[in-house]
Amino acid sequence: MILVSNPQASYESQGAEIDRAIQRVLHGGHYIGGEEVERFEKKFAEYTGAKYCLSCASGTDAMRLAVTVLLKDTGNTNVRVATVSLTSPGTVAGFFPFVNSIMGVDINESFTMDHNDLREVVSENYIDVIVPVHLYGNTANMIAIKEIARPRNIPIIEDCCQAHGARVHFDKHVGTIGDMGVFSFYPTKNLGAIGDGGAIITDNAEYYNRLVELRNYGWKANTNTNATTHLSGNSRLDAIQAAILSVKLELLDYKVGQRKQLASWYKQYLNKDVFTHVSWNTDASYHQFVIMLPDKEKRDAFRKHMYIEGIQTAIHYSLPLHKQDGYKYMYHRSNKLPKTSSYCDRIVSLPMYPELTGYEMVRVIEGANRWAETL
Repeated sequence: MILVSNPQASYESQGAEIDRAIQRVLHGGHYIGGEEVERFEKKFAEYTGAKYCLSCASGTDAMRLAVTVLLKDTGNTNVRVATVSLTSPGTVAGFFPFVNSIMGVDINESFTMDHNDLREVVSENYIDVIVPVHLYGNTANMIAIKEIARPRNIPIIEDCCQAHGARVHFDKHVGTIGDMGVFSFYPTKNLGAIGDGGAIITDNAEYYNRLVELRNYGWKANTNTNATTHLSGNSRLDAIQAAILSVKLELLDYKVGQRKQLASWYKQYLNKDVFTHVSWNTDASYHQFVIMLPDKEKRDAFRKHMYIEGIQTAIHYSLPLHKQDGYKYMYHRSNKLPKTSSYCDRIVSLPMYPELTGYEMVRVIEGANRWAETL
């Protein structure tokens, strides 16, 4: 079976270096924090071009910490976030416990936040935070979003959990346009750990210092006491995952380049009369390659055909958050998200990871095109 993603292949492509890094940590005796974590945070900040990077336990925690820094002391009891609905639940789960209203913003053909709809949202509602999502490794129009936010002093948290290696506007890495950028290192990500992990990047020293405290029980940083400044839990990246991520970061740009090559083959050789795809921006990092079928029934038939061909597919995501029981009570403007609702019934993700061989790519493309010829 050709998998839709393959974190084992990612490990094996750098296995010897990763094994050495793990052994170094095991024999070093420092398993939480320490040099390995500090080294990775410094490397990731330098890679993205941010002044500061703070690692934590997951992408969801990264979002929670970022939101906490912005909203904890505002005194606002009706916090409103403007964000999309076609995203991982991790985006919205990270808003708790501060956010009680989400003003849904529709998406455009790039499957990212429609800035024209955002303009309508902020003109009609008071908004505390804007959270654009760089979905599938595609980049939101951050210049337009920032131009809408700036006159109203609305902070921006970029959800970059699927967009490691993606650039926006004059080669700036995602996460560096807004006030903070959050990342996940879940194993299937472009930069994936062998476990879980997350990070926040920012250029704001005040935000960074508060993040350092919030990550570790609210303890005051750089003191010899355990006096807390904020009520908080803990969220820490362990040293083994940090060491693994430092190794993988060395090849991230190369592997994003491989993803771009695979995407170019899909765009060139898939049957264009049957398969349409996301409108990809120039510097997308292709965490997924997503195509659209004419309707839900044909999508189901296509996925069944591909499974018989020995090719795994996936749907990211089959139900938008504003229609899910766990989240729909938070969303407002649910009747103004037509593209979000329509696209979810048509999308399907094809295999996309740098270790896919040419032979496997031929199998995927030919298998898809054989189905297209039956229509």
